[in-house]
Amino acid sequence: VQNATNNDLKALKAALDSADVARTSAEFERRDTEFHHLLAESTHNPLLLRFAELIIEARQGAQWGRAKKKSSTPHNRQGYQQDHRRILQAVRNRDAEGAIAVMRKHLLIIQKNLLGR
Repeated sequence: VQNATNNDLKALKAALDSADVARTSAEFERRDTEFHHLLAESTHNPLLLRFAELIIEARQGAQWGRAKKKSSTPHNRQGYQQDHRRILQAVRNRDAEGAIAVMRKHLLIIQKNLLGR
């Protein structure tokens, strides 16, 4: 949150905007992945970036793909975008606690949507 530059914030906003107009689930997934990668990059923390890259790699796997396919609905994608916008706003405001709270909520929703728990 504290290390994000204006260029980082612009790139995150552009990724969100492109996900908003994605026409297919696959296109949305690419834009969603881009947002997550850019968010990790915006920390300027190599360890956190590598951790995020490992998660992104796992998201490309068959098991994750099957779960995403079942849960990729317009309603869910809209909710993910709302969460991402809240995360971006917290980063813009340099509100680490707010960003953490939104990210935790977002992860719980992803867990429920992908795993049903």
